[in-house]
Amino acid sequence: MSPNMGSFHSFHIGSLDLLSILQIRFLFVLVAVVSCASHSVSCQEANDVREPVVDFPAISRSDPPKNPTTQSPLRSGPTVMTEAFYVSALPKPQTGIDWKNLLLSSVNFLSIEHMFRYSTEDSTRYYVDDPSFEGYVDSVTNLHGWGDGDEFMVNYIGHPMQGAVTNFMWQHSDRAYRTAEFGRNRRYWKAKLRGMAFAFAYSTQFEIGPVSEASLGNVQARWPQFGLVDLVVTPTIGTGWAVGEDAVDRMFIQRLETRIANPYFRVFLRGLLTPRVPSPTR
Repeated sequence: MSPNMGSFHSFHIGSLDLLSILQIRFLFVLVAVVSCASHSVSCQEANDVREPVVDFPAISRSDPPKNPTTQSPLRSGPTVMTEAFYVSALPKPQTGIDWKNLLLSSVNFLSIEHMFRYSTEDSTRYYVDDPSFEGYVDSVTNLHGWGDGDEFMVNYIGHPMQGAVTNFMWQHSDRAYRTAEFGRNRRYWKAKLRGMAFAFAYSTQFEIGPVSEASLGNVQARWPQFGLVDLVVTPTIGTGWAVGEDAVDRMFIQRLETRIANPYFRVFLRGLLTPRVPSPTR
């Protein structure tokens, strides 16, 4: 133990001022832009889907019907097919989860978050450079109570922002709900609840999972960082944050997009106000 490590007991890990909050928001924008760029091909393929055409051979007007006595169910008398016709089959609805996209987005976002922690927190650097399994076990078993010693901006602004981002990450990978838009409809709210479940799983991993604050820094092992506030606030308030951003998207951003032709500026504007990637239908 370093002789200066006693001061870490009073250091609020993750304490952020307004500038740091803006920096984190910029990271969220970066994740949205990178995710959109990495999956632009798949989005384009989704836009290029063409309905299959079933081509039946034409029957000439001069050709007699094979069965002149065949009766039409809608009219009395012989029925003769005189022209070709086309039947357009309906495309099958997309289902399932795009696990590859979800895993890639999660790894990118998690890497940026931990790099930010390592670059701004002295105690995290110390314990990462000198890791111990006992410290990880202490972090997990010490969790109790509500507060974790962080400031209001960290617990009730920063972590809900994380929950909103992961909620959108899930929805973009949830094929059946990725195009759901804000409104009074069951499909949208079901999509948000599914995203909230993933936000809870991601937050739990970020706090005490194999690649977490507990394993990379032993954060919860030291007073007063052992509260459960982040595990509750991140998915719940984060989902509310995501709903608010969906409302901004529906009522404000989509109107601006009709007036902006530059695709990069549109992605930046969407990432700045709502950390979501445009759906394949846009």
